[in-house]
Amino acid sequence: GCRGLEIIERLLHQAAERLATPGLLAVEIDETQGMACRELAAALWPKASVSVLRDYAGLDRVLRVELVA
Repeated sequence: GCRGLEIIERLLHQAAERLATPGLLAVEIDETQGMACRELAAALWPKASVSVLRDYAGLDRVLRVELVA
């Protein structure tokens, strides 16, 4: 899509319906999508620990969502 987030957004919505608590979701993202992905995940899981992990080059690379009981 034009924003480059359509597939990730669809994946996050599907995961929100299926991910059990406790649970962990890790999604590889483009280096430019860290903040947008973090905001999408935080909106879907307001009580989850949402973070973006960086690769060895220091670029945003993985969206991490941890659901705790």
